[in-house]
Amino acid sequence: MRAEQKSRSSVRLTESLENSLTRYVLAGLGTVVLVPAVNAQVIYTQANVTFDVGAVKMDFDHDGTPDLALNNHTSRYNGIYYNILGIVGKGKPGAGVIAKVSYAQALAYGASIGPNLSFTALSHRKDVPLEAFTCFYENCANYRGNWLNVRDRFLGVQIQLNGQLHYGWVRLTVQRIRKLPFFIDVTLKDYAYESTPNKAITAGDRGPDLTSEIQQEKRESISAARPPVDASLGLLSAGADAIPLWRGQR
Repeated sequence: MRAEQKSRSSVRLTESLENSLTRYVLAGLGTVVLVPAVNAQVIYTQANVTFDVGAVKMDFDHDGTPDLALNNHTSRYNGIYYNILGIVGKGKPGAGVIAKVSYAQALAYGASIGPNLSFTALSHRKDVPLEAFTCFYENCANYRGNWLNVRDRFLGVQIQLNGQLHYGWVRLTVQRIRKLPFFIDVTLKDYAYESTPNKAITAGDRGPDLTSEIQQEKRESISAARPPVDASLGLLSAGADAIPLWRGQR
């Protein structure tokens, strides 16, 4: 147990390597090239890229060749718009995503992603959709999938590196917008994979030094969603002994 904990300690890249990596998205078809945080076993990449059309590629192991891509399509025919957000492979064998009834699942933080699960194969020729819907101008209906208007949900993915399968996650926020001809904004927040082949990873795991950050983000999100508490109501609930204090607040 101690040896395993030691092997997962945080390792930062050198300053020269950090300076050599940049992020860019070109003409709606981009590659996310970002500084990874290496935790010996979990390889984590922060992205924070928002797009409403086109594609963004993801290079999990930073070898210069993208592994997966997100495609946000909108097409139009006689005032009818069709929107599909999908994930594709980039030609590497073994790529896959956790899906149910043909649509990629939106996993919660902490969900297990590993060899005991079923993955739908990804190729560069066909998307596995996250969501799809039809609109007549701005009147939209026929929603399918689980990703419309969701915040901080995870794709469970597998990729093949050096002939071996690795498991990872992609964190997204998807929000509907009203800006013809675009219908949703997609934010690719970050992604990571387990560098040990055939070993499971949990959604949101960034390694021991970084996972606490996403846990704090989750706590702050829950706290922000709670309604404010009226202190006077709390005093009244305390009974007769609190009445003088309550009167002092009025």
